[in-house]
Parts: sequence; C-alpha cells; structure tokens
Amino acid sequence: MKYEKDRVKTWVDDIPRTMMDAGYSDVEVQTPLGNIRGVKRAVPHTSPSEKVYVFYGIPFAKPPVGELRFAKPQPYGKFNDTFDATKMGSACLQPPVFPDIKHYSEDCLQLNVYVANNISTSNKKSVMVWIHGGGYALGSAIQTDGSILATKGDVIVVTVNYRLGVFGFFSLNNDASRGNYGIWDQILALKWVKNNIMSFGGNPDSITIFGESAGGFSVSLLSLIPQNQGLFHRVIAQSGTALSPLAFGDSRPATIEIANLLQCNYNDSDNFIECMRNKTVEEISNNYLAFVSRNTKRLAPVVDFMPNVDNELFNQTPTEIIRNMSSKEFQFFASLDLMSGVMRQEGSVLFEILNAEIQKKYNFDLAAGIPTVFVCNYFIPAFLDYIHIPGNQQLIKSSACDKYRDTRSEAKQATYAFDFAADLIFTIPLVKVLDVHSTNNVHARTFQYLVTEEYPYSYYTLPGWYEGPSHADDVGFIFQFFIPPTDNIKNYLAVSDKMIAFWSNFAKKGDPNDNSLERWPVYNNQTRGYIILDSGTKSDMKYADSRVRFWLEELPDKLAYSALETYRTLVECPYYVRRCRTNWIGQRVCTTERRIGLCSKILTRTVFKNKDVPACCTGYTETADGRCAQDCDDDKYGFQCQKSCACPTNANPSCDVTDGSCTCYPGWQGSDCNIVCPSGTFGQDCKNTCSCADNESCDSADGNCVSVVPLKTKGKVIHLCEGYPVYNNIYFENEIFNPL
Repeated sequence: MKYEKDRVKTWVDDIPRTMMDAGYSDVEVQTPLGNIRGVKRAVPHTSPSEKVYVFYGIPFAKPPVGELRFAKPQPYGKFNDTFDATKMGSACLQPPVFPDIKHYSEDCLQLNVYVANNISTSNKKSVMVWIHGGGYALGSAIQTDGSILATKGDVIVVTVNYRLGVFGFFSLNNDASRGNYGIWDQILALKWVKNNIMSFGGNPDSITIFGESAGGFSVSLLSLIPQNQGLFHRVIAQSGTALSPLAFGDSRPATIEIANLLQCNYNDSDNFIECMRNKTVEEISNNYLAFVSRNTKRLAPVVDFMPNVDNELFNQTPTEIIRNMSSKEFQFFASLDLMSGVMRQEGSVLFEILNAEIQKKYNFDLAAGIPTVFVCNYFIPAFLDYIHIPGNQQLIKSSACDKYRDTRSEAKQATYAFDFAADLIFTIPLVKVLDVHSTNNVHARTFQYLVTEEYPYSYYTLPGWYEGPSHADDVGFIFQFFIPPTDNIKNYLAVSDKMIAFWSNFAKKGDPNDNSLERWPVYNNQTRGYIILDSGTKSDMKYADSRVRFWLEELPDKLAYSALETYRTLVECPYYVRRCRTNWIGQRVCTTERRIGLCSKILTRTVFKNKDVPACCTGYTETADGRCAQDCDDDKYGFQCQKSCACPTNANPSCDVTDGSCTCYPGWQGSDCNIVCPSGTFGQDCKNTCSCADNESCDSADGNCVSVVPLKTKGKVIHLCEGYPVYNNIYFENEIFNPL
C-alpha cells in the first residue's frame, strides 16, 4: 500500500522538520575560514545513543546579487565572527512547488554538513557531496537530511544549493551571458569542501559526488570537466547521466523569451545583462512563472534552462566528448569510479505531462490506461520531435510505435508508453555512459543498479496498472526519509539499509561490495552485469536488453540501411543529355533529352556506426539544395566528375558521365565518327535500314523519308524539305539544291 501526499504531509514534512530543528546542544569547529557553530541532535531510525552534528546554511559564495547575478560565483571568504550554522538556510529561487520549502532567496549559495557521532581530524571519514535534482529548476539542499546516511554509512554528508532556472542557466551563448552559473556554483561548493572538510573530520582525498535526476545529470557533467581533477574521486549518478536529452542543450530560446517579457533587448549585448541585473527578483520570478505556465501542454518533458556549450567549462557536447577517448575530458571521466542506475518506473515523469488537461483533450483516462492511437499518433511523434534523433524521422517514429505498441489493453499500452519515456530519457543514455566508461578501463570501475522495491509513499495518485518504484524514490531509500508505519515498512527499511551500505562502501573504496552484502558484479559492455535492489537482492545481466538493442543496434542499422537504399537506389534525379547531328546542308541541329537517373541524396555525411555515405552516384554532382540531380559538364565524367574526356567532332561532346565513352551522332560511324552512314541506313552506328521512294531521301540520322522540293529563290527563307523546320537566316542565290 502506498500513502498519498495529503495523508502523510504531517509525517514527511512537519515531524521531520521539527526533529531537525530540535537541537540538544551546540558544537563549534575551527576552519580556515573561521569558527562555525552547529548543533548536535538525535538520529531517526537509530539507537538513542546515536548523535549527529549538523551545520546548516554555511555560505560558500558571496550572495549572487547585483553585479554577481548572471555571473560566476565568488568565494564567500572568511567569517568575521563565529558563523551560526544552527538554523536552516534558504532555498534558491524557484516556482513554489514543494510544500516543505518555506523560504526562498537569491542569496542561497549555501551548504549543509552532517557528521555522525564525533568530529575527529585524526580519523578522517570519506565524504559524500549531494547535488539535488529537480530539472535544474526546482529543489534544495534542505530537502534531504543527511544524518541517517552519515550515521549508518559512517561518512560525512554535504548537501549543496545551486542557482536554478533562469537564475542558474540563463544564457545567450555569448561573452555577455555564457550560462552554466549553476554548474559554477557546484564547482565552487566542491572547492569549499576540498579546502575545509578536514576541519569536520572529513578526508579531502576521498570525496564522492552523488545526485539524482538533474543532480545525476550534474555529477555526470562535472566528471567531464578536467579542471575538476582532485575535487572528487568517485561519482554516483542516480536516474540521470550527461547523455540524457534533458541534461544538456540550449537555453537561448527560453532566455530570449524571458528577455522579451522583461523588455530587455537581447540584441544589445553591451546593455542586455545590465538590464537583466536591474530587474527586481519579483519581476524576474513573476515573468519566469508566466513563461513556465505557457508550457504545460507539451507532450514531452522539457527542460528550458540547462547547461550548454560555453567554450569554458564545455567546449563540446557530452556526446562529442565521450566519442573522443583521447581527449583530456574523457581521460578525466575514465579515471573516476562510476556507479549509476535507474528505478523500475522512471517513466513516472509522465504523470506531470499527461495531466487532466491533456487527458481531456485527447479523450482518455490515465487511471484506465493510455490508448494506442494516442501513443503512436501524438505522444511518440511529439516526444521524438523534442528529443530529435538524427535520421529518417518517419522511419524512427513508425519503428518506435511498432516497438512500444500494445493493443491488448489501454493498461498494457500505458506500461509500454512509460517504458518508452524511461528508455529515451534515462535507460539508453545510462547504458551508453556505462558502456563507454567500462571499455578498456584499467583505471576505474563501473557499476550498474536497478531498484525494483516499491517505495511506501507516492507524491502521485497511482493507477491500478502501475507497479514499481517511481523516479526519485531512490532519494527516500538513500536518505531514509521518515515514513509512517505500513504493511511493507520492514521491506522498505531493509532495502534502504542495504542501499546505504552499498552507497557508503562505494564512497569509501570505489567498490560497493563487502562480505555482508550480496555480490554486486563489475559492469562491462559485453555482459552488462547489474544488481537488482529489492527485498530479494540479486544480480542479473543486460537490463531491458530487447529495448536497449532496439535503440542501440536495430534502429541504427535500419536507419543506415534506409539511408543507403533510399537515397542511392530509389530517389529519381533528372538530368539532361544533349544530342546533336549535322543535317544535309551542314548545319548542326541539337536536341535536349531529359532522362531519369537513380542517385544518392545526402541525408547526413555520416550515418550511424560511422559509416560514410557516398556523396553522389558516379557521374553526378550535388546541387545547392543537397540533391544529386546534376550530371557532369560536357568534358567531365566519373566520381564527383573529376575526370576529363575529349570526343571527336561528329560525336556528342558530353561523354558518358560514368565511363567517359563517346557516342557518335546518329548518321555517323567509326572510331572517330567521321564516316557517313551508307545509303539506305541510318541511326546510331548506322544499324537501321530504310526504304524510300525514288523522289525521296532517307535521313541518315532519323530515317525519315523526305521529298526533295527544289526551289530557285533569292534572299528568302525557304523550306528545304517537307517535314523539316524552317531554318532562319539561311539565304540562297540562283541555285537549285538537290540533297541527293
């Protein structure tokens, strides 16, 4: 049984907060920045003797206001007096979604430190730095109490705030607004931890960064920045990696829309940022909310403000980085132990998208399921339009529909639709990251997990067909949120304790295993071994193998085959061949013949699996619009029309565009095309015969029999032969012409 949000608010919001604020005594530590006063208190779900030292709201950066808004964070510096860290700080500015967040402020760059039992600088503990999720737009460090993880895992836990939404990822990708301010915040927080955690009994040489969803995106992205070397040593990316389509992109469209709402001219680079900095917090926040409210009818999860290429932290996209295994970015990534995984029902992100308004518009009830016609005709196309996989879009969408179609019932179809969303956002990017990290890696280890144990509390009212833990439920397991008694509370606590042990083991030594736990296999890209975390923990291989093979093997192969077949054999490219002959009076008469060729249109220079697509068929060149509809010039032939040819006088000057051979005009023969067809023959190579009357002549070019009409004229345009066109500007003087 899962408890719904309205029935357990007191248990998950109010009571935990009261316990967190109920300090038993103060504690003070000396740091390089000055003294910091925290609080010692009891630890839920442990023995009464267990105590944890908590330091709330420690500033690691100057308030990002005024000139520091939309700028890199600056170190806070030293404290003039003992800093009071006994009360929670504020969350960064965001839409008011979470009821447990009471205070918001632009001055939010703070962190919290949790130390279990005692603070000892001689017995240094490994450190786990938590970066929260929320689509780079929501969430706060104060939502996750690290005391249970610190106590049961025997580690120091640090939770971090960073700027969100428009304040954290506002960017025009230029010098005035490069963006990535939220990532810079995370880096500065890690520098603070590196320099000061020893004062709390932490080991600065054993730091693990971990995060969920956008926090998973973040820790994965941080591992691609070689300047971070030494700031952390291990990475746990929960339900999110750098290759997710929601992890990294382009904030410019959203930035421009916000700028327009605030009436700041984004084309005026000199004054644009100054205009934005002069706006009040209320002006920016209200217009940001107006912007967000416009985008509630989209059929795909959309992150408007996100990390981007800024030519400082990121010179390339994450996909480009991991393809270059010799780069310093990849080498840093490969040097870090990595653990990553997903929940069984990551597709639960669709609950926000398939809201009541969408259900009404498309005439279905999510409680009963999702109709196939909606999935294939609306949902999958819209989702793929946003994700944008390169290639034949119609083929991609139809193939995805075939893979995730289930017409047996709307309930079963809903499960497949949720799997589709989970695969594109989480599972497939996860497998890609784990595959590349584990390939020939002798410096670090790779581990994958899948959580299948149901969490006893849900933020949503769940349909009857829905089974398994949802996106973000792992946060409750890792931090062991306070849960009211339920039928499966024992299973929940058992799995939670197990996950805490695995996570803290990994943080201490880069390996989640110990003798008291089920064996967790090391991941490699052949067996893809992983552990299943539930009440009956076990290991397995190749999670979601059929779906993974579809996206990583079957569809790319189909797209590669389609590109070669479609554009090399089935696309008709018109071209024109000039045919000329010399008539009986010595005049050259030319006609143009339209022909159809089958040649290659460039869909992309490189298709999947790095197979090069030939530019155009032999004998054809690419036109300005990317089509191969233009044959070679008169004296050129071969691939890319790179070879030259020379044909004799009585031959078509445009040689064969494929092999360069020359063709005599009809009526001529011989290797040099200088022999007229014998009487009674005509055509190409004089292979045809004709029979004409005594007063007629057989044209050696086309075989037409024409009667001779001798005329004696002067200075007039004349008809020389019946059936022939008028030849203008040909004049004769006092002569009778007999073509015979």
